[in-house]
Amino acid sequence: MDLIEILRLNSRTVADTRIEEIDGHIIAGVIAYDDCCQNPLKDLDGLGEIIELDDRRRNREGLYELGLEEKGEPYFDEEIENTAEEKLIEILKKKAPDALIAHIVKCADEYGMTLDESIDEFVQSYKDGARRSLGLSGCADLPDWKTMLFDEWMREYRLGNVGDPFAVPLEARFRGYDKTFMVCHDPLEADAVWIPDRILEEELKKIRMERGPDVARETARSYAQDAVRLYNDWANGECYGVIVVTLRCSDGTGVNVLHEDSLWGVIGREDAEYRLSEMMGDARKCLDLRKAA
Repeated sequence: MDLIEILRLNSRTVADTRIEEIDGHIIAGVIAYDDCCQNPLKDLDGLGEIIELDDRRRNREGLYELGLEEKGEPYFDEEIENTAEEKLIEILKKKAPDALIAHIVKCADEYGMTLDESIDEFVQSYKDGARRSLGLSGCADLPDWKTMLFDEWMREYRLGNVGDPFAVPLEARFRGYDKTFMVCHDPLEADAVWIPDRILEEELKKIRMERGPDVARETARSYAQDAVRLYNDWANGECYGVIVVTLRCSDGTGVNVLHEDSLWGVIGREDAEYRLSEMMGDARKCLDLRKAA
């Protein structure tokens, strides 16, 4: 009897085999491909969720989690705009006082505007790019308004005040037909986003309260790394079943199956190899107990 040939009969479904002969017994282990394995992030709790940003149905949700608008640009809410504007006013008062005072005097004399109204108009004209009309064309060291907005948005993002504080941006990498995701830092370069499920969110909130936002976000990135690794293996077909059979070979009577064990839905070849070694070890122990009985 050529047991190895039987086990390798369908090479498309069998990834690996191991055979051990012990005193007239055979322990045969097989790692087979599992075509029915479910997406682990949808099938299991405590892993979170990955939202691909090229999925039109989920695109808006994923962008919101990263604090982005529908076109993938930073979403500047009222608080971000107000904070950036306050900083701009302080810069203009410090670096362009003459132009600001001249504008205030002109607005008061010609239009009867109050001090606050004059400053608001000066700032709005500056934000609209009308530096020359404000007498600022020669001031090269003044900041760009859009850059100030972006810097304020990025500061709030890093503090966890934009979008989901625990959302982690992911970058896609392609190798042939395989696509894998990697954790990245720049939300504007993200191809997908990882978000915690209810279980992980409660845990991260507790960490944030007890140890601070930085530790919570680093923990979220660690969770995302684990989820991405599992998701990549699943998406690229690294899904297996592990089968271990203990056989007794008897002269003239053929082969008797003493014990059979199987485990399906194992994701990742390394984990499948570990499970196979573990199950074959259990089979050896069972065989020793049979002999001792």
